[in-house]
Amino acid sequence: LMARLGAQAALKLKAVANSRLVQLLSGGGLGGLTLAGVVAAPKIALLALAAAATSAVLPLLASTYVRQPLPAAPARENGLAVVAGSYNPPHQGHLEVVKYLARAYERVHVVIGVNPNKKYAVSPYTRQELLRSMLRELHLDNVQVVVYHSYIWKHAHAAGASVMYRGIRSWRQDGPDEKFLELQNIYAQLLLGGGKVVPTAYVQADPNYNHVSSTLLRTRLKEGQPITDLVPAGCAAAVQQAYGDKV
Repeated sequence: LMARLGAQAALKLKAVANSRLVQLLSGGGLGGLTLAGVVAAPKIALLALAAAATSAVLPLLASTYVRQPLPAAPARENGLAVVAGSYNPPHQGHLEVVKYLARAYERVHVVIGVNPNKKYAVSPYTRQELLRSMLRELHLDNVQVVVYHSYIWKHAHAAGASVMYRGIRSWRQDGPDEKFLELQNIYAQLLLGGGKVVPTAYVQADPNYNHVSSTLLRTRLKEGQPITDLVPAGCAAAVQQAYGDKV
């Protein structure tokens, strides 16, 4: 299944590259280039190179997938694992994944990625403090919360991480989109990261929290409903204070 999803993701990226090249060259070959086309050309060239390299990259898509039920006492690996998200706000579903990684790795970075094209009512640094409070309540002393203003793989490289994790509900629900994102990350690292690739791995979220989302949490906050089933009880007041008048 993972190989099939990887192949689908590769074909999707190749189609994107080819379509952009057709758009660039339409209207009379190179003579039809606009200023916007000239500016975009380096990016399109990278996409074309990525498409050409698809078959060579496919072996890198054989990712680790940790399924439910998660091991209660996995053999702890040395080194650093990274897991990223917007955490807007963080909730029990997020924390279940982090708790597993804290058991499985010597160190964990929970990275709040900052996308300049998205606007959030609550700053990433407030979300960082909320996550830190939750981790203290859960006694996860080997987990650090980082705000990062660029691609997550760049943080993984800079911090010396051995793996980047993604939490998913199931392959059926999230697999195709996640494998496409993984493929983009592989190409970006090969082309822009000096050839080093930090692999992506997946951990299946606790099905008991499949209904939990940041959207549900914000809705509860907006309607003044209890949230102690969605976040650690000791942090509920802090979450309410941070989001209460902004949702």
